[in-house]
Amino acid sequence: MGKRRRRVPRVAVDWPATCRLSDGRVHDAVVRDVSMIGAGLEIIGFTEPDLVGRLLNVNVEPITGTAVALCFTGEVKHRAAGKPGSVRVGIAFVLSEVERSVLDALTAAEATW
Repeated sequence: MGKRRRRVPRVAVDWPATCRLSDGRVHDAVVRDVSMIGAGLEIIGFTEPDLVGRLLNVNVEPITGTAVALCFTGEVKHRAAGKPGSVRVGIAFVLSEVERSVLDALTAAEATW
């Protein structure tokens, strides 16, 4: 099988987070990678098989200070086994028109951080 190509580059991260499933349950998670269109997460203590198509609300815990809060919503596009007792998921961001225009502007400006 050939190497899988991505539509946009991903950046590896290690952000502690919590995620709320569409049924209201909250689980600890770690954001493992992020791109302009989605993110990869490891959901800890969760092994349920039917996540694809469901929405997740993700709140990244600030590493230092509280000046910036990072929250996003995404639709689970794929699921894979993670470390024992966890699951890895890939989500596509669910963005409003305004949010999409902000990301498009940052992309056009080649913003980095």
